Amino acid sequence: MERVDAWMRLLGAAAFSLTTGSSSLSAQLSTERNPIESARTPVEAARSMVAARQDARTVSDALRRVHGRSLAETVSIMKTVGFDARSMAGALKSTFVPSASELHGALSGSGISAAEVSEAMLTTGFTLDCVSPLGDPVPCGNLGGASDTPAMGQLTVSPSPEGQTKGELTITGSNIPSVKVRLGFHELYVFEKTASQLRVRLPDSPATGDLRIVRISDQVSGLLVAGYKVVAAPLPWANWAMVAHTQAMKELRGWYAGAQILSGCTVNGALANAPIGSLTSTYVWAGHVKSSLLQLGAPNALAETWDNVIRDAFTAFVSQTALISAPVYPALLNFPGAHAPPTANVPFPLVGMVSGGTLGMEPTTLKATLATSLALAGATDEGLGAGAELFATLTSAKFAALLANSRVHNLMGEGPVPLYLPPSVPSAPVANGKCSGTGIVHLSPDSP
Repeated sequence: MERVDAWMRLLGAAAFSLTTGSSSLSAQLSTERNPIESARTPVEAARSMVAARQDARTVSDALRRVHGRSLAETVSIMKTVGFDARSMAGALKSTFVPSASELHGALSGSGISAAEVSEAMLTTGFTLDCVSPLGDPVPCGNLGGASDTPAMGQLTVSPSPEGQTKGELTITGSNIPSVKVRLGFHELYVFEKTASQLRVRLPDSPATGDLRIVRISDQVSGLLVAGYKVVAAPLPWANWAMVAHTQAMKELRGWYAGAQILSGCTVNGALANAPIGSLTSTYVWAGHVKSSLLQLGAPNALAETWDNVIRDAFTAFVSQTALISAPVYPALLNFPGAHAPPTANVPFPLVGMVSGGTLGMEPTTLKATLATSLALAGATDEGLGAGAELFATLTSAKFAALLANSRVHNLMGEGPVPLYLPPSVPSAPVANGKCSGTGIVHLSPDSP
């Protein structure tokens, strides 16, 4: 009996020894298979997995799943244990499914160089459509549309691909952050901004450059339109022509309002003769055409040239004006006295004073002169010809109406009557008399 008990005790001891040894072996094997689960810290776990030749994806997955590490924390740990940016980028993309901005921020925040981060993300399949202040490719983030898509996909630009000088550029999107707009190296003026729209003033002069939007918070810029062109806006020739015409007629009426004949005019009988050069005016050309065009934004050279053309054409007309054998003194044909006192002329149309300079004020000539002169002054816009024609047509017609509807009056004629010999010759014509007067043109109200 004692032998049996001893034998059983021996078997029990052996069985205990086997059980204990098996449990220890199982624990050791379990530890070798799952080192991160037995490590005390995430860094130790990561080092253990690296030592066990686990890949980056396995390590990132374990740090997230077992230790609850965030994307940024996982990047920091993986960098600490020796993973480079490229190996991390692919693993993190699979584990965390981050946006491009999130991954870029995590990698950059860990101290990895911008060049390495960009290369890693591009290799992993991310698109980096924007540019950092240092010129490195980066994700666009939010610029006013679907985050991390190209700026030209987030925002709409109008007009595009070109706009006009001093014109308006409209950029529309949604939730647009605080931004600046640049054309090449020049910042454009944003004169109105909402969360869904920017209204931008284009430059005053033609320019070409990449149109970019720049987020103010981090100076990241995105391309909106490559090689955006700002072209010269068509000049408002029709408007300029109308204004120039009105102001030119103001000058012409002013000149005739101060018209006078002070010398050179002669009277013989009923006929008056005033030679070329005798018609003058107290009016001084004021340059109304030039000043008005400048107020409308016309270039100085253009405005000055326009003013000069109409002034020169009109000056040529009036400086060659003469009164030739006009029967305007019927009372002086048979005057009953030795000397006829100052006698007012019978009013006659202003057009009765003929000019050798009419050609310059005719529409065809005036248009050609104006168009040629403006071109020489630098105007090349395609609307030039139409503007010159409109001005010439209107001004020539109104000038003709001015001459036809206005009257010459108060031209006082007087002079001796040498053949007066009463009672045999009780009346006779004035001979070698003279005529003169100021304010001699009465402008008709219907001659604007």
